[in-house]
Formats: sequence, structure tokens, C-alpha cells
Amino acid sequence: MTQPAQGILGCMSDARQDLLNREAALDASVAALPLLDLPKRSLLTALYGVVYQLMHGTGKGSKSARPAEGEAFISRMSHLAPLIARCPDLPIGASAHDAHSPISADFIPQLRDLVQYGHACEIFPELWHGWFTVDGGDGVYVLDHPEGPIREAEELDILLSEISVPARLQVAPLSNSARTNILQEPGKTNGKDLILPALYYAIMETRELPLLYDGGMRAAVGVTMDEFLRFQRATAALACTWLDVAADAGRLAAKATRKSDRNKWLAEQMEWYAPLLSADYVEGMLASLTGLGESTLNKILDIFTLRGDGTPAGEGFFPPFTYFTDEVGRRMIMFSPDVLLHMTAQRNLVYVCSKRQRSTFDNLVSREMEPRLLDLAEMEFGRDRHLAIKRNVEWSHAGISGEFDLLVYDHRSNALMHLQAKAPIPPQGARMVKRLESRVEEGLEQLRRFRSLDEAGRNDVLSRIFGVTISGVEVHDVLLTRTGFGTSKVWQQLGDIIPANLQLLHGASEELYGATGVLELPRMANRLGTLLSELLANAKPRWKAGEITLGESGVEGRISITLPLLRLDPAAILKDRLILTPELP
Repeated sequence: MTQPAQGILGCMSDARQDLLNREAALDASVAALPLLDLPKRSLLTALYGVVYQLMHGTGKGSKSARPAEGEAFISRMSHLAPLIARCPDLPIGASAHDAHSPISADFIPQLRDLVQYGHACEIFPELWHGWFTVDGGDGVYVLDHPEGPIREAEELDILLSEISVPARLQVAPLSNSARTNILQEPGKTNGKDLILPALYYAIMETRELPLLYDGGMRAAVGVTMDEFLRFQRATAALACTWLDVAADAGRLAAKATRKSDRNKWLAEQMEWYAPLLSADYVEGMLASLTGLGESTLNKILDIFTLRGDGTPAGEGFFPPFTYFTDEVGRRMIMFSPDVLLHMTAQRNLVYVCSKRQRSTFDNLVSREMEPRLLDLAEMEFGRDRHLAIKRNVEWSHAGISGEFDLLVYDHRSNALMHLQAKAPIPPQGARMVKRLESRVEEGLEQLRRFRSLDEAGRNDVLSRIFGVTISGVEVHDVLLTRTGFGTSKVWQQLGDIIPANLQLLHGASEELYGATGVLELPRMANRLGTLLSELLANAKPRWKAGEITLGESGVEGRISITLPLLRLDPAAILKDRLILTPELP
């Protein structure tokens, strides 16, 4: 298949071509790893252990946790799904520790290669699109983003994407008595693990802005938005409960004075961070918490279940549930509570619909995504009743025409905000980012088209739309998305156009309206820009060199790739995410 040979950094270098020439051999050699002949539960237990250590730290304590890296690895597991799915279902193993036991010292280098391969799968499409300069050769490569506009665009775009991720509020402190001292001995609890899911379900709050209306949700899955949200809430309650008990086991392991006791508690911890449970038990718990009928529950579960061919995983989505039939015919279900928390988002539901039901997605689902985005934007301006708002208005003047997605006019300051909204599926990976960029460029063209009119032409168009005489109006152009905008290719085209997502828009409007009871559009436009700069400063962006190394386990030809990785302050991101995501009625 012919791949693009030029990108934002220009023509392909010899080093980049040399690295790309290794991709097919790398894929084949990873697929041939003996690790992938082990039972599926064994491999999943090992991978879920990697997830747990990244998200929560090792026995050294929570200070060793690297949650940003954990979230990245969870997304990269989407690239590993076809390899995981082909592993044999049997044997299941008597316990998580038993299932993990085949992962001997000989397999650890292969496990490391598999984890690193997930990152490589993320990088190679970006290389094809020319997003890095590449130096080196003969298996050792250095990738880079030149300092300046390219890195600056990367920082802003990743920041906007991060603050738009669904957020779950901290529902109970770690010291809460219901969350600790649950385990009495390995394999035996005090029963709080049966109470906690209902407690969590009652108080759990997820901040996630809707992508669809009920009609789109019904078309995509066959359920209502409320039914999906109940499912999402119940799976979060399930995940939080299992994480609490895993943490409890970890504390008991750390306190153990004998190695044998410590090992028993670590084995018990595996049962909670990589559980294999009766499918009837889990489905019954979800049904009890949500009140959903079997048919409705199964429709949603199907979206979030890894199939035998590796679907519907892809582009940042790894289905959190895996079903097994054990040696005596019982239905079992396995999950990682961390993966469950991160993967049951509306974005992934819509993504699966786009892959499985393309015509339904194109004809019904995607058509709701932009209007839903505009609804949420209009809600921010609607709090000031003196603002005149118009949506989806076609215009023409002197042979030039276009469509306004959202116009907001303030007669008090004779100012207008012109918003163009683009709402594709929130992107993950190079292909989806390119699709986002294409849509964003459509919005830029719409904004420029109206700007190309002379002042008299703009006055005429706006006067006809609002039914009043408008002259000398101050126009502020805003490009609105759900997440970010793409690479520097797009960011460098913005000029005076203001980039915003819903979180940024809400933050600016909440601050201004809360302080004055008025949304003054010139101040709003200015605040959108300064708020983005402040959020970036709060996140303390820093670049560090990362390394992808493959070949420890016999992967054909050792490959070492050094590349720049952006690090943001996770605590600042979480705080801003919660503050900036509006609570909907």
C-alpha cells in the first residue's frame, strides 16, 4: 500500500525511510513471539499488572505511580488487541496467580517488547505522515519535533485534548472506612466488597459532555442516553470497588513481615486488579445497579467486549471486557478496573458504531454530533438574555456564500462572535487526527469566506439576519471543536481566529458572567485566548526524551527509537478538567 511520503516537516529523509522499511518485519516478528502462544488469561493478567503498576505504583507506594503513562498504555493496548485475541482461551487457571505463573523470567523480555510495540504502533503512522524529523540508521534512530511553532502547537493541542477527557469526581477519601480493611485474609472479605458497588453507584458522578441526542444513541446502540449513562455509572462503581480491594491487598502486602505472607497478599491483589469472575455475577450486578433489562444491557456490553478477532478495538479503544467459557462450560468475564474506568466513554461507543455500521453512522449518528456541540455552545451564551443568537444560517452576498454555524450579537458593544463548529469523533492516532484537520480546515474556510467580504457586505449580511441595522460591528472569529485541532499544520493557519473547545468556552463564560452578570463579547474573546495560555502555564509543559527499544526477546533486529515526549502536570489537568467541564441539568 502506498503511504504518504511528505508531511508537516517536508520530504522524507533517508533515515525516516530506513526506519519505515523495518515496520513490516517488526510486525511479523512481534506476531511470532512465543509469549502469544500462552493462554489469553495469562497474557491479560500480565498486561493488567503493567496497567495497575503504572496507574497506582508498585510496593514502593503511590509516589511511584505514573498515571499519565498508564492512561497512554491503556490506549495503546488497542494496537495489541488482535494479538491478544488470538491467544488460546484455555486453560483458564485456578487463580490469577496460577494464570500468571507461565510468565516466567524467560517471558519478561517478550512482555517488555510487546508493551514497547504498542508505543511503536502509535509512532509509525505519525512517521508516515511526516510529523517527526528522523536521524540515525542501522536500528538506532532519533526522532524530533523542531522547537518553535511545531512544539508549541503540540503543547496547546494536547492540553485541549486532555481537559476534554471525561472526568470522574473523587467520591470518597481513601480513609473512608468502607474503602479500607476489607480483606480479612486472602480470599476472604468482610462483605464490604458487596456493599461498595451500590455505594459508589449512588454517589458516582462522571463529567462527560454528550456527543449525541437520544436518537443518535438509539441508532448507534439501540439504547437511550440515560440507559447508557446508567451502565457507565455502574461499570465505574464496579471498577472503583475492585480498585479499593486491590489497594487494600497492597497495603497488607506492604505490612507483611514474612515473605510468604507478602506473596500471598500480592497474589490476592492480582485477583482484584485482573479479576476473572462469573459472567452471571457481573451481569447481575450491573443489571441490579442500573435497572436495565437483559436485552438492553447486552447491547451495551457488546460494544465493550473484545471479540475473538480483536474487534472492535482500534485507534485508542481497547474493549474492557473479555468473555471466556471455562473447562466445565461456565461463562466467565475478565477485566481490568483501570481499563474499565477509562474505556467506557461515549467516544468509544460512537467509534465502534463508525466501524461496524458505517452507513448508520454517516446517515444518522454523525449528523447529530455537530448540532449537539452547538447546543452546548449556545447554552453558554444563552445565560445572557441580551445576546441575540442565530444558528445554521445560510448567507450570500455578491456571489459569495456560506453558512454560519453560530452567530452571537451584542447590541450593547456592537460586537459579534462568529463560531464555526466541527465535531468529528474525538481523535486518537494519526488517521483520526488527519480527519480532524480536514474538518477544521473546512471551518477555517467558512470563517475566511465571510471575512473576505468588505465592511459594507458584512453589514448587509448581518443586518438581514438579525433584522436590525448593523454597522461597524466588531467581529470575533472562533473555531470550536470538542477536543483539539490537530498538528501545527492547522494551528499555523489560525492567525486571529480563536481556538476553543467546550471546556475553554465554559471556563471563560462562567468567569465573566459570574463576575458581572454580563457576557461582553470583546472580553469573552480576549478571555478565551488568555485562559488557554494560563491553562498551559498551569500544566507546566516539559519535553523529555523517551525511548522505544525492541529486540530484547529476539524481535528481528534490535530497534532503538529516541523521541520527544510531552509531560503535563496530571494534578493540574485533573483540576482544570473538573472546573471547566460544565454540569448539565
